[in-house]
Amino acid sequence: MRTLRLRFTGTACAACCAKIEDEIRKLNGVGDVSISVMTGLVKIKLDPEKKESILNESKAIFDRIEPSAKLQI
Repeated sequence: MRTLRLRFTGTACAACCAKIEDEIRKLNGVGDVSISVMTGLVKIKLDPEKKESILNESKAIFDRIEPSAKLQI
């Protein structure tokens, strides 16, 4: 497993971030995820071989749950 640190911009509430974390955590190849509203930081522990699909699916989850917050890939 490898940990990626990504930024997100825009507004996001803590409840929305919790929903996003839950959805990303369900993705195949994800070990853990944490999102900090205060720092705008997303940490995803993932299988490096599935990195590209996890990033694309994570971005789609952000767009669906909290359209005003954009995950920077």
